[in-house]
Amino acid sequence: MTTKTVIILDACVLINLSNVEKLDILEQISNIEFLTTEHVIMEITNEAQKEKVQHCITTGLISVVDLTQPHLIEDYIKLNKRLGKGESSCIALATENNWIVCTDDKKRVPKTIFDRLGPNHLLTTDNLLDLAISQNIISEEEKTEINESLKRISAQRIAAVVLEDL
Repeated sequence: MTTKTVIILDACVLINLSNVEKLDILEQISNIEFLTTEHVIMEITNEAQKEKVQHCITTGLISVVDLTQPHLIEDYIKLNKRLGKGESSCIALATENNWIVCTDDKKRVPKTIFDRLGPNHLLTTDNLLDLAISQNIISEEEKTEINESLKRISAQRIAAVVLEDL
């Protein structure tokens, strides 16, 4: 019996995959168990994105794990002083269980993961797409299209924020 690798997903990855209608890729990737936390789900404020993620949870594609042990809650609180709630919950659980964290955060999160778990415990949306390519789930061309879509969505979001500030 092969044991599955556990990857705990942060909000930014779930939002990205939701935005490009590719959460189904997770279902097709073999030998991986995907988890997230209630803290991550609370960070997803767009109702359409939240519905898509909730569907993945309801169907069992993604499992939700909770911080229930006192030492995990303590670690979460310490991490949350400098990181977001979702990232803090993912890192606290990953540290305890030697799991891989999948996040697109580029600020303090990668260094925290490297310091606690090492570089082999950090993945990004792009890495998940590479994994999907290696398992013949998507092609290189599809990955390029997905990344282009993500760039367009990001540019639209930035433009909307700039216009709001005018």
